[in-house]
Amino acid sequence: MDTVARGEMVESELDAIVRRRDDKRCRVGSGSSRSSTWRMSVALTSVRGARSGPVGRLARGQAERHKRTLDFLLVHHEGEAQRLLEPDDDLPSVTAGRG
Repeated sequence: MDTVARGEMVESELDAIVRRRDDKRCRVGSGSSRSSTWRMSVALTSVRGARSGPVGRLARGQAERHKRTLDFLLVHHEGEAQRLLEPDDDLPSVTAGRG
């Protein structure tokens, strides 16, 4: 067998192996479960690192400041709404003066 024929035979065997693996992978699902598990663990590690590092501390501080501001605004607006709903004795009645 000459070198070219041998190379073509090896190439066709490799193609068959690749096709079988691809068919098996497609039957199981898209991507191998091992690689998708790995990608998920990398993503979780990145998220955990972001929460515990300086960026996480900055974000928690900002969240606390926003909460204090919103709490103040809530109390203020509830007070204003209550004040506007109370009858005001200083204002003349709408029906007064008609007759």
